Amino acid sequence: MKPENVIVPHGNGVSEEAVLIDFSIAIIKDANETLYGLSRAAGTFDYMAPEQALGHAQPASDIFSLAKLAVEMLTGTRVAHLLPNEMDLPGRVPEFLKGFGLSEGSVEMLARALEFDPKNRPSVAGEFIGPVVRDLVWTAEKRTEAV
Repeated sequence: MKPENVIVPHGNGVSEEAVLIDFSIAIIKDANETLYGLSRAAGTFDYMAPEQALGHAQPASDIFSLAKLAVEMLTGTRVAHLLPNEMDLPGRVPEFLKGFGLSEGSVEMLARALEFDPKNRPSVAGEFIGPVVRDLVWTAEKRTEAV
């Protein structure tokens, strides 16, 4: 998952929804095209989970990518610019997401989703992103009421 795979189709403006596109992944047949020639990793490196970069993708890898994309969408800044050393990312997420209307639980969930070890990440995407979406919808509704 990466920004280029999320589109918002232009509709009637009543309710815009993001759509995930391009579910394919490149199959690497040549060892010279792999990361350091060591793995059969495929995907966009900036959005790969650590284990995916080593050629061992799993469902938690997608959750890592989704969390990274969510942080970037909220902050408007690429994670690589927010924090060049991603090992510190889970601990720094609360700092990056202050003022965005997310509950402490949602911020904690996003931080957990960015853990280096996939065993420490949420295991079900819906359970992971559900609270975040709920908080964002609530915040948007409150802003609309204020106008």
